[in-house]
Amino acid sequence: MDTDQQYIEQLKPYFPGKDRELLDNLLEHAAYLYKSLYRYSGESYFSRALRLTCEKILKLNPDRATVMASVLISAAYSPRCNMEKIEQMFGPEVRRLVAALGKINSIKSRYSSSDSKVISNMFLTLAQDIRVIIIRLVDRIENLETLRFKTPEKQKANAREILDVYVPIASRLGLYEFKLLLEDMAFRYVFPEEYANLEKEMREYLGETQKMIEDIRNELENLMFRNGFDVKVSGRIKNLFSIYKKLKKKTRTLNEIYDVYALRIVLNSHEDVDQETQEDIERLYKILSILHSRYENLPDRFKDYVANPKPNGYKSLHTALVGLNSRDSRQPTEIQIRTAAMHKFAEHGYAAHWLYKERHNLPQDDTLINALNELRQSWQTIDRGTAELKMNLYNDRVFVLTPDNLVKELPIGSTPLDFAFAIHSEIGHHCYLARVNGNTVPLDYELKNGDIVEITTTPKVNTKLSWMEFVKTKQARNRIKNYFRTFNKDSLLDQGREDLNALLEKLHLDKLDEHLTLLKTYKGKAIALGEREDILEEIGSGVLSPTMVFRNATGKSADAILQQEQNKKLQPVRKKIIPKLSSRAAGSSQRLLIGGERNMPYRISSCCKPRLTDNIVGYITRNKGVSIHKISCSFVANADEERLLEARLETLSQEQNMARYQVSLLLDLVEKEGHLKQIIEFFNKQNVTVLSFSTVKKNGENLQRRVIIDINDEEQLEKIIASLHHIEGINAVSRL
Repeated sequence: MDTDQQYIEQLKPYFPGKDRELLDNLLEHAAYLYKSLYRYSGESYFSRALRLTCEKILKLNPDRATVMASVLISAAYSPRCNMEKIEQMFGPEVRRLVAALGKINSIKSRYSSSDSKVISNMFLTLAQDIRVIIIRLVDRIENLETLRFKTPEKQKANAREILDVYVPIASRLGLYEFKLLLEDMAFRYVFPEEYANLEKEMREYLGETQKMIEDIRNELENLMFRNGFDVKVSGRIKNLFSIYKKLKKKTRTLNEIYDVYALRIVLNSHEDVDQETQEDIERLYKILSILHSRYENLPDRFKDYVANPKPNGYKSLHTALVGLNSRDSRQPTEIQIRTAAMHKFAEHGYAAHWLYKERHNLPQDDTLINALNELRQSWQTIDRGTAELKMNLYNDRVFVLTPDNLVKELPIGSTPLDFAFAIHSEIGHHCYLARVNGNTVPLDYELKNGDIVEITTTPKVNTKLSWMEFVKTKQARNRIKNYFRTFNKDSLLDQGREDLNALLEKLHLDKLDEHLTLLKTYKGKAIALGEREDILEEIGSGVLSPTMVFRNATGKSADAILQQEQNKKLQPVRKKIIPKLSSRAAGSSQRLLIGGERNMPYRISSCCKPRLTDNIVGYITRNKGVSIHKISCSFVANADEERLLEARLETLSQEQNMARYQVSLLLDLVEKEGHLKQIIEFFNKQNVTVLSFSTVKKNGENLQRRVIIDINDEEQLEKIIASLHHIEGINAVSRL
């Protein structure tokens, strides 16, 4: 029987009777996913997953979902991995575990001694499922075992990450067996010279003391037997890294550290090993009394972790006895006294208890929740010899990912806008659209741990003062404030004058004089110089557009004048423009455009059940991406206009796609109910793709909307601008 088959036999008890088919499916699918995938050592991913599961995970008495997730631990590495297929075959619970493991594996931590990004990676999974943490710890142990196949630089970087991140997690969860393995294996690569020296010294020390430790064990076991206690006494040697830290803290020799070795007295139990009775606890104190009567004890080193367990749930009685050391009668010996249940917990911590409870209906232990909360809130300082890293994690943080799987840490309640400004201030200022986990979301969407966030930007600044109402980070708020602070009264006045003069120059008219005579009469009324300057300030701040002011001051449409001149210039070349093709021409294809973007995920709303050939609009939902509605739907009439996106079915031939280009228009209009719906419907009827639609400035009922459209030629643009002037409430249309 080969090794893989031996491991498979160990898995069978988790899949009894008719469930054996589930095991067959699991193994078959794992073999399919891991095909042609090999580790640095040359071992196949399939064999490695079986070995890791059977040699390490099964020791923890896990539930079946954990076993299955462990076998599929590296599924995300496979190009054939499909999470929907995993859920279909093995259920949603296994899918969640496998997906979480895959997310951890894919995160690029860029770890350094002063960087907490890796901690963020672990925190992501802590917030979701403890079983993922346990499988990940086992995976890290396995990774250390194969570090010898990597370069020295990678060995040290990976091992340092283990010491700084995974060891504290194992310690806080009481996974001491894992903790000790991780520490000593990482120690070898982080401090290779110190490790080699201490290992040699420990070999010599144990050579001298091993017989003495065995003599003490026999003496204590006989003492317990004479007093009627059924116990098992064993020796424990402190792990190398713990000894190294003690030696480094104070200049000492091994002989000066009294707890290099310790003796454990474990009370054998004839009851359920996972439960301790009051009678068992009373026996522990009787054993303690016998020891203190027989040997001298050091009161200051007595620890009662039975009455006062450690935060991670650890229980035991610790005492130090003098007179057992035959080499030095004054050297104390540490003794640990515990029940079988306490010993099991001391070795495996919550891994043994938490994973096992589902199969044995054990009650939920609040101590675990407290330990996890404490882990999130306060991490101890880790002494790494040359530097210290103090890690502080808080419940008020959220960890999200870029599309490249780099972690960004933000305050809880943060939005895609906070994320955008955290990436770069220019990304924030130009932010237009956000996707989370592939779904389009509002800019005020509240991000959650593990969200993958993608930002779409516009060519021009899109910053809005209204963003201040929902951004959470100080960085985002300051960037928005600073943007608007640059516009003081004088600069707004100068900007307004410059913008209006630019329009007058296009119209071949004289620039403004010092008295602003052009604005002497405004909306049919004579106004003073101060009021004229106020108008220029509003132009400078974006509240009013130059074309709107020109119309109000002269009664003429600047757009109409400009269009007439443009028509004269374009007339000679119009015949050269690529002719329009039929939208149903041969070789054409159809696709839905949402917000001017192709291939955006969407769903058809159930309220109005639109067909894609109807006049439709997209609505950015809170949690389900974009929903498609009929423009006539009652839901759209009452929807937040900022969350509506133009949507239409595009039918274009390849030639047309190549001939099209983008144009930006600025609409000056008076806001009224249903206005946005009316404009979107207009573009749909014109068969025009809207690539971007946003509010630029708003002042009461007056506002400016910027729209970027995809057109065939200037003739089409001319007709669109002319038609827009006929929509009630639109005062001016200008090309940017």
